[in-house]
Amino acid sequence: MNSGPLITAIDNAAAIEQVLLQRFWQLWNDSRQDGRLPGRDLVDPMKLRFILGQVTVFDVNPTPPRFVYRLLGQDIVDRIGVELTGKPLEAHPDPNRYAAIKAALEKMCDEGVAVRMYYPIALRDGSIPHEAILMPIADPAGRIIQALCGQVMPENAPRWRAGL
Repeated sequence: MNSGPLITAIDNAAAIEQVLLQRFWQLWNDSRQDGRLPGRDLVDPMKLRFILGQVTVFDVNPTPPRFVYRLLGQDIVDRIGVELTGKPLEAHPDPNRYAAIKAALEKMCDEGVAVRMYYPIALRDGSIPHEAILMPIADPAGRIIQALCGQVMPENAPRWRAGL
């Protein structure tokens, strides 16, 4: 059985397991106009307050592909034990999660679609599921400039501390 990440394009909320992420995706999808990707005005704390602590925003630099943390929600910072805001994706402390996030961001950028990333987090006695969605944000010309990401981890997910 493959324990690596499952990364798929999503075009409807039913493809997402977590209700909170379904709501997040619906907000993004409802912000699309005439089939165009939403703009930066969607990245508004008031609009995102229901999921704000579980949101990551990446700036996307297309050539060469490079992703920089613009915002890392406090719930995520508390979970991984390191603040990554302002740092490149490569600074992520877990090489396996880094690789999964990078693959999902690249798929999102290459295809211009929202993607779902689902993968198990290994524990000594098994694993627990982790689900995230990554959605493109575009400038007025339609170029992807940011990735708006939300994730839900079960309460029993381990708290990973850098350097431990």
